[in-house]
Amino acid sequence: VLIALAYESSDLIALMRSSVGWGAIIIVVAGELVINATNLYGTGLAVVAFCDTALGLQMPRRSVTLACGILGSALGAAGLLSHFVDFLIVLSVTFPPIAGILLCEYCCVRRFRNDLDSTRKLGVLPSEAATCVPTTLVVWLAASLLGHFIKVGIPCLYSFFGAAILYAFAAWCGALRSCGITHTERMVKAGKPCGIAQ
Repeated sequence: VLIALAYESSDLIALMRSSVGWGAIIIVVAGELVINATNLYGTGLAVVAFCDTALGLQMPRRSVTLACGILGSALGAAGLLSHFVDFLIVLSVTFPPIAGILLCEYCCVRRFRNDLDSTRKLGVLPSEAATCVPTTLVVWLAASLLGHFIKVGIPCLYSFFGAAILYAFAAWCGALRSCGITHTERMVKAGKPCGIAQ
């Protein structure tokens, strides 16, 4: 920042070339390549694991990683970076409600915690778990919108505490009903690789 102010320019490459030389540029570019490769690897694993766990689809990791790389490159070439701050603002109000719901469930509501406590001593997962609790999706969406549209203060805190309060209210009303049951015991016995398909 100080170098940019001194040279009165925001062109990072030109600043580095004029101040510290080509060596610094090579180091920065190499670092970016490593970071981007790590991000691409993680994205490919996440997509494959999600498709395997949530949708029951076995997808080849290499093809998914290649598709993610092409999509990311296309979005970057299309100028997605100019909307990066807006993207971060959306993330800042959509992820905190997840933490608010989880903490409220685990520490206060305890609607599903008894199942975990009963099997913890054995070192295994409960044999069954709720596939989906639609009320949590409604709470998440409402809290995200709350954080997005209230411009005063810290939006991520609004979405976090809003989700916790709404989840507690939903539990008090008896609205935390699950849709479907997933048999976790079968998944463990089957030894599903969860995202290791080649």
